[in-house]
Amino acid sequence: MSRVNLERVVKHYGSVVALQEMDLEIQEGEFLTLLGPSGCGKTTTLRLVAGFIEPTQGTIYLGNDDVTYVPPQKREIGMVFQDYALFPHMTIADNIGFGLKERGAGKEEMRNRVGELLDLIHLPGVEDRYPAELSGGQAQRVAVARAVAYAPRVLLMDEPLGALDLKLREAMQIELRRIQQELKITTVYVTHDQGEAMNMSDRIVVMNLGLIEQTGNAEDIYNNPRTKFVADFIGSINFLPAMIVGDEGEWTVAETVGTKVKVPKSDASSSSGEVAIAVRPERLELIANGGDGINVVPGTVSNKIFNGNLMRVFVDVGADEPVVIELPPAEVHSETGDSVNIGWAPQNGQVLTE
Repeated sequence: MSRVNLERVVKHYGSVVALQEMDLEIQEGEFLTLLGPSGCGKTTTLRLVAGFIEPTQGTIYLGNDDVTYVPPQKREIGMVFQDYALFPHMTIADNIGFGLKERGAGKEEMRNRVGELLDLIHLPGVEDRYPAELSGGQAQRVAVARAVAYAPRVLLMDEPLGALDLKLREAMQIELRRIQQELKITTVYVTHDQGEAMNMSDRIVVMNLGLIEQTGNAEDIYNNPRTKFVADFIGSINFLPAMIVGDEGEWTVAETVGTKVKVPKSDASSSSGEVAIAVRPERLELIANGGDGINVVPGTVSNKIFNGNLMRVFVDVGADEPVVIELPPAEVHSETGDSVNIGWAPQNGQVLTE
């Protein structure tokens, strides 16, 4: 079994708390991404699973085995590092077969396995090359092949795409996901790139300050963030300061920048203090007049930025930050300095308190 389970795991470095009490179960065959900013605890979590460090308290299981204090070389873990860590003096075949050789595999077995893996990573015929003769994307795939050559129980990847350019990084996201799905191997992936996490993962664990903020699939985390941190970290979002002032049927009524708007009822919408109304830029529109069931807030266009298939329109509504709207360029007819109304359907807003 390749299920991973962390139970009440904590990690301290002296007086510094790197990881607060964590409970996390990773299912067999799942691609799970630990996502968050630097210092959030994601790499610490990965290193605990790998066995490179020991927890201050708590228990770590691989399948039914307690591996909390088992050394890394006995955990049957495959690891891909950010710099790939290929042996420069070895051929690609020797790099991939290194773990097999250490485990006593014969030459014929190694040759067959290396051939299988080179086909899997779409790099047949590079057996006799050296790492310096490969591109970054090719080296990254070879590092993955080496990590899975002896069929580890779990594959761990620590920001392996960070050194690649944007287009190659996007291509490698697809390639890594394909390899993982073909092998059906439990994978734990660390990144600070939310686009990378959303493109590749079965589940995402959003971390902050050593704590798990939210766990779910990409769609759920994007559409239903539980905290302001998650809403802000996953994609772009607008926050409007507001106060809850009442109810209207199925909606909660809030007042923001001098205007009353409707938001879905939730636990947060029952708050008596200041809240934030969160709305994604693509769910806003520029409208000439108000419409039935539409929230409308007046403002002034302060800037426009052309991003190819999208125009980002910045509208000053009297809050600390301008509201950002994303629209196809053909739908933007307002210029900087124009008075406009921004509108959104009530169900596309959300109240957040923290």
